[in-house]
Amino acid sequence: MRTFFPMIALALLVVSLVILIIRLFSPAQIQIVLETGQEVESQDAEYFTLSDVLLFIGASFVAGVTIMYLYLFSEIVFPKIRSQKEGSYDVILPFLKEDEKKVFLELMQENSALLQNELVRRTGLSKVRMTRVLAHLTQKGITIKERHGLTNKVRLQLQKQKAKEQV
Repeated sequence: MRTFFPMIALALLVVSLVILIIRLFSPAQIQIVLETGQEVESQDAEYFTLSDVLLFIGASFVAGVTIMYLYLFSEIVFPKIRSQKEGSYDVILPFLKEDEKKVFLELMQENSALLQNELVRRTGLSKVRMTRVLAHLTQKGITIKERHGLTNKVRLQLQKQKAKEQV
């Protein structure tokens, strides 16, 4: 049942695209009646009948709706996009610098807040470098720094939001 609706949507998409392509590239004969009463038949691709235009509109609408359905709801057609959980930081990882990745992965692995001096110990970065990296991550909205005695407590932004939602 899980693959039934996406397969139907794919079939509708293919059928509507085939109809569009066939009707666009094979013009029908059009009979034009001039004011003098003379009838002229044309097979020019510049002219389409009302039924052709309505068919184009309908097939385009069906194609658009099925593409949106497949993009938004189908895990079969777009597994990478749909498998990522909302708020997942996996999307961010490729855009981080090497030191930022180290800090980020430590915070993800811990799954809670860490003290800044503990991050320095775990990552092997200097205190100055850690301060700069955390400033960049905080500026990007990935981490939150809270004062904790003589050091800072660092946590991921998403975890802060989850804690607020639970309260």
